[in-house]
Amino acid sequence: MKNIKIIITVCIACLACEKKDDGNGYKLVSHFSLDSTRMDKNNYSTNAIVALNGSLSSFIDEPNGIGKVGSCLNLLHTATLECRENLFFNYKSEYRKIKDYSISFWFKIRDRTGEDPNIFYCSTNDTTIHFLGPDFLGIALRNDSLVIAHPDRNSIPGFIKFKSITFSKTDWNHVVVICNSNYNVYLNGSLIYSASRITSGNQYLNFVQIGNAYLNAGIYMYVDELMVYNHPISSIDVTNYYNATK
Repeated sequence: MKNIKIIITVCIACLACEKKDDGNGYKLVSHFSLDSTRMDKNNYSTNAIVALNGSLSSFIDEPNGIGKVGSCLNLLHTATLECRENLFFNYKSEYRKIKDYSISFWFKIRDRTGEDPNIFYCSTNDTTIHFLGPDFLGIALRNDSLVIAHPDRNSIPGFIKFKSITFSKTDWNHVVVICNSNYNVYLNGSLIYSASRITSGNQYLNFVQIGNAYLNAGIYMYVDELMVYNHPISSIDVTNYYNATK
């Protein structure tokens, strides 16, 4: 019986860390459930943080039972949920060899204040956080649309490309960002945007921010089930996860 338990444990560990075919490390996913803490349930990353950007910022991080799956994080005004050096902290040597990644989360907008558009999501593989960064992808709110923005170096260096997507701002929405040779953005299980991606500098995901950090605008939003993958997941993975949690 003891040997059977050991075999089962090993099998579970193998499923959690699937070896990549190219030998470039393991397929890992950090799962921040945001039910009561900002811990990674899989223990690949250390805790995500909440940043309070300005005196009017606040947040609620406690079991509240109002999440998409269980409880959630309630971001108020200019509070942000952020992942930086904590990402795959326990697998740094593997993680920093790669340049492709995926990010998944649920969100629900409660209210907005200040200037339009309100940026509520951004990620980059560089420590420079602005639209001219080498691999910046931002998603903002403008009226009843999501606005996707990123550098388009295929035309003019530093030129920013924008795409507006209509969505339901009063419901829970599932966003997945998959970065491989393209930026691929999924909304509620469907691909809504894809564009060529050119990286430079640091090749691994360096920064993820959900929420609004700009003092001249604010977002009141729920965030739940943040998942960060050290590899590009498939469209089938996106659809299956969305259908299982919608």
